[in-house]
Amino acid sequence: MILDRIQDPGNMGTIIRTADSAGVDAIIALKGCVDIYNPKVIRSTMGSIFDMNIIDASQDETVDMLKSLDFNIVSSYLNTENFYDKIDYGSKVALVIGNEANGINEELVSKSDILVKIPIYGKAESLNAAISSAILMYEIKKYLI
Repeated sequence: MILDRIQDPGNMGTIIRTADSAGVDAIIALKGCVDIYNPKVIRSTMGSIFDMNIIDASQDETVDMLKSLDFNIVSSYLNTENFYDKIDYGSKVALVIGNEANGINEELVSKSDILVKIPIYGKAESLNAAISSAILMYEIKKYLI
């Protein structure tokens, strides 16, 4: 999983905890993410921070490495017609979750192999980053099993 500029400590901690429960292998926190050792992040993980591989890396380094290992980079993105539950994800997936206010940066969007969205049926414009990541992590896990 790749996190792009996640700023809210509660979201970061919840994403880490959910990734642990969903069996995610590692989290790559790109530059601009909240410090994973922020006390609120640590509290929100409920201990999962000690069970997850969490890596700080640059965007270019991350994308190059994942592409060389044949991962599909799957980005959560509002401006696509691809619903998350109708996708062939492939066998190696790196899920990207973006900043709470601005989403995924456009350079990373352009380097993504697959763009997906979660449908919104009500009047809300979007979902919280932690909620979106949970839905997508479990959908991808279901797909890969």
